[in-house]
Amino acid sequence: MSTRPYWASDSMGKSRNIFVINNVAYVGGAETVLLDLIEADDQNQYIVAVPPGEFERQLKERGVAVVSKSPISELHRDSGLLRAMMRLLFSLIRTLWWIPITLRRTQSDILYANSLRAGLYCVLPSLVSQTPMLWHIHDIRDSRFWVYVIKWGMRINQKITIVPVSDAVSHCPMLAEVPLNRKRRIYNGVKPAVGSDLRNSEDVSVSQGYILLMYGRILKWKGFHILIEALSKLDKAHRQRLRCMIAGIAADTRYYSFLEEKVTEYQLTDIIEFIGPLQRDEIPNVLARVDVVVHASLEPDPLPTVVLEAMAAGRIVIASDTGGVPEMITHKVSGLITPPGDSNALADALTFVVDGRASRFGTKALEKVREQFDTDRKVAEMNNLYETLLK
Repeated sequence: MSTRPYWASDSMGKSRNIFVINNVAYVGGAETVLLDLIEADDQNQYIVAVPPGEFERQLKERGVAVVSKSPISELHRDSGLLRAMMRLLFSLIRTLWWIPITLRRTQSDILYANSLRAGLYCVLPSLVSQTPMLWHIHDIRDSRFWVYVIKWGMRINQKITIVPVSDAVSHCPMLAEVPLNRKRRIYNGVKPAVGSDLRNSEDVSVSQGYILLMYGRILKWKGFHILIEALSKLDKAHRQRLRCMIAGIAADTRYYSFLEEKVTEYQLTDIIEFIGPLQRDEIPNVLARVDVVVHASLEPDPLPTVVLEAMAAGRIVIASDTGGVPEMITHKVSGLITPPGDSNALADALTFVVDGRASRFGTKALEKVREQFDTDRKVAEMNNLYETLLK
């Protein structure tokens, strides 16, 4: 019988052990980014504490060391406030001793909090164990609660370095007062496609029109209904040249039903298809079959993964002017940017594409990824940060 510890994996013997706290079980943008980092980084050993669920399964499939029996609880956006606060308090008390013990047991060099909430679990354990802490922040918040929490954490624990994923995150109210020498913006990375074409001629011809895709967790703030409204506002000639796929997990079932009703109400059943969730390894193949990817978030999106993936595949991207999107796309050069929640502007952008005026945007988007958002660049910057934290 093997005597290897439960956290060991086939990547033992690497230069540093990074212990990651991830407080949710589903695979969202932050989890996708973490998976990409772990797969691309061959210099470090990652050990991930995560609640049982889909993210745990995907980590194990890739041979990543996982700690699933832990006090880390999953806090949903739709949890009642009192219930969420009680669960958080209980978890904080338990993690105060559990994280330092696990850091010693796994011989970890760095404590890596992969979200705002994960950081709450890590501030005091990092201080107690004197372990450098990396607080990776993928959110934009303006609540006084988070302003206070981050200010408090940075004051009592000098071993914390904050890593915002975009300038939009770095400059938002909750991080605005963090000293520049204690935060380092590192863009998320993605692997650019090799030899990617703007259009796949085997799947769609100019006469057939354009295939649109909007994907992600299906929640109201993601703005799927804005795309449906925009399609309903197109004239018949332009609408007939479009086919639209909506993909993702119905995280809000009421909202999903609302979308289906709107498609029927607007008589768009002939051009809009709900294709269900996409597995992570299916996304490249689906992107290769579409021409345009739409991002319609209503709330600030720090550095939307769907936009990065679409740009890396050389697709035409239409995205909401929120969060980090302006750092990713130059309007009418590498994509189109529309005001959030404005279905008329989105309809105009779709018309612009159907009229053939966006044919070079995909190529420019791919160039942008290679220059600024390549995974290898992200890994190099993260490793430089690890070295700095351990000095």
